[in-house]
Amino acid sequence: MKRKGMPGRLTALLLVLYLLAAFLPPPGKAVPAQKHRLTILFTHDLHSHFDPNKIVNEHDEVVLLGGLARLAAIVEREKATNPGRVLVVDAGDFSMGTLIHTLFRTEAAELRLMGKIGYDATTIGNHELDFDSSGLASMLTAAKASGDPLPRLVAANIGVKPDKANGSILKQALDSYPVEPYTVIERAGIRIGIFGLFGRSATRDLIWDEDILVENQVATAREIVKQLREKEKVDLIVCLSHGGTQTEGHSEDEILAEEVPEIDFIVSGHTHTILKQPIIKGNTIIGSAGCFGTHLGILKLDCQPGERPTLVSYHLEEVSPELTPVPAIAEEINRYKKIVDREFLAETGYTYDQVLAESDYNLESYVSMRENAVESGLGDLIADSFRAAVMKAEGEAGDYLHLAVHPLGEIRASLTAGNLEVDDVFQVLSLGQGIDRTIGYPLITCYLTGREIKNCLETQSTLAPVSSKYSLQVSGIRFEYNPNRVPFDRVYNIRISTPDGGYEPMEPDKLYRVCASYMTAVMLNKMGSMSYGIISATPKDKSGRPITDLTQALVDADPHRPGVQELKEWAALADYLAAQPDLDGNGIADLPTKYRQPEGRYRAVPSWNPVNILREATYITWGVLAGSVLILVLCTLGVRGIARRMRSRNKTIEV
Repeated sequence: MKRKGMPGRLTALLLVLYLLAAFLPPPGKAVPAQKHRLTILFTHDLHSHFDPNKIVNEHDEVVLLGGLARLAAIVEREKATNPGRVLVVDAGDFSMGTLIHTLFRTEAAELRLMGKIGYDATTIGNHELDFDSSGLASMLTAAKASGDPLPRLVAANIGVKPDKANGSILKQALDSYPVEPYTVIERAGIRIGIFGLFGRSATRDLIWDEDILVENQVATAREIVKQLREKEKVDLIVCLSHGGTQTEGHSEDEILAEEVPEIDFIVSGHTHTILKQPIIKGNTIIGSAGCFGTHLGILKLDCQPGERPTLVSYHLEEVSPELTPVPAIAEEINRYKKIVDREFLAETGYTYDQVLAESDYNLESYVSMRENAVESGLGDLIADSFRAAVMKAEGEAGDYLHLAVHPLGEIRASLTAGNLEVDDVFQVLSLGQGIDRTIGYPLITCYLTGREIKNCLETQSTLAPVSSKYSLQVSGIRFEYNPNRVPFDRVYNIRISTPDGGYEPMEPDKLYRVCASYMTAVMLNKMGSMSYGIISATPKDKSGRPITDLTQALVDADPHRPGVQELKEWAALADYLAAQPDLDGNGIADLPTKYRQPEGRYRAVPSWNPVNILREATYITWGVLAGSVLILVLCTLGVRGIARRMRSRNKTIEV
């Protein structure tokens, strides 16, 4: 029986060998390297937005998008679907934007939660330095001391000035974490080099930069790419760039891709851009997923050693309410919110989710305000709240406060219809720290002459069209400007508030009391250099003496306590909202309807009429006019001289 089966087995064996031979490469031909499918999940500009965000959709409805517990659900899904083949990265500005960042220095909540979600790497954005270099150092130290899993931090072109006290402290923290120029991670059988870059625009946006050195990002990228290819033998290079992409132009990260074509994928942060389709420059892919964690970028690549990756798919997944939050992440977020209540809000009497007021309408969106750079209902609300807070703190003993100003660049969010909670309000004015190093910019008051106030208002007429962050939001003043006039001399018809509730023409040499944030006053000095000294104003006391130390101009929120209790921007807005009348009797204050749209506190009046061009003109316009006349006269004399010489030459030729 066994012998009868031999021919059948032999035939089967020969058939198998034949089939193998048919599919094997001929002698001398290399076997193609196996392709590996890699999934890269990416975010940027999270700005401490742990909870879902109130977003107004195209139907003017408020929807809740984002939330890191929901985002974590997508990460878990992708890792379960593609085990060992998922990379999770972020391109910086992971902090600063909600009440969570009040724990930045002590808890490092952002990095620790990112570690728990499963982020592999992130980089440093400009807002990680909002509490200066010592704040970043404290955060890195707290993160390391926690013992929690943390993402790797890569920053190739950031250095510190060791001769500065805070610089040496930061360097020690950077080395201890450690923050490195690049890192190498293996996924899906390939070696991935990841490095971080700090862009030019991010450098310009640094609030405190005394201790920081930023090297040229293109030159640095070339050097890092060479090390990754030649020394580390990586198969794929990912750049976490806090530089930016703009859908309408040739942006920083597009230039980076062109100048350093060896980069395979750039995660582009800083500009909050949403790229529904990637930008492709040569073999480099550029992706951006917006801000606040409302979307998670998902890039799928086919990779194999020795070759550039192949783009399989790219899309942004909305972090929607349909996603089930990961319980462990949701619990961690709630734990941090309780710490905020205990460590930061307790002194104010507020709690994280406390309802301050309600609104039956949406105010202008953050995006629309940045795009239009004009007066807004939200800006009117903020400026009014500053004046109200100062007058409330000082009582009848305080001097009359004529006006308040606030730049659009310091407004970080808007308010939507529904309940307005403490964190919603904090997000609107979330930036900075005070002289006392507590969270939030404090308010100051000082005196300026009418002439100096006009100089400041020229930021709206001349600088705001160039950069919306200079757009002014005002209270207690009215004015017009003609955009066709000479730059820095476009504002006229200025009327200023009076104690009886009216308005009167502003006098150039009279002193008026002004309220602004501490940072606005600091930025005024920078604007002076930007305008070649044209926009200049010297803070003064009510006697007209210059104030050389702005701490002397701080508003005391509670004069009955020893020392100065800084009156914070965000607290002024919160108190103002909570103090509004309850119109529907439900026990909650109602946002007045007057803020539904701008009140018309200033307006642009374009005109080429000579009367309007010269109306209330200053030396700037008259100087330009005189210069123009002089040039015209010289040109006329020159033309006449040339004509005389030509006539004389022609007569000579005729003779």
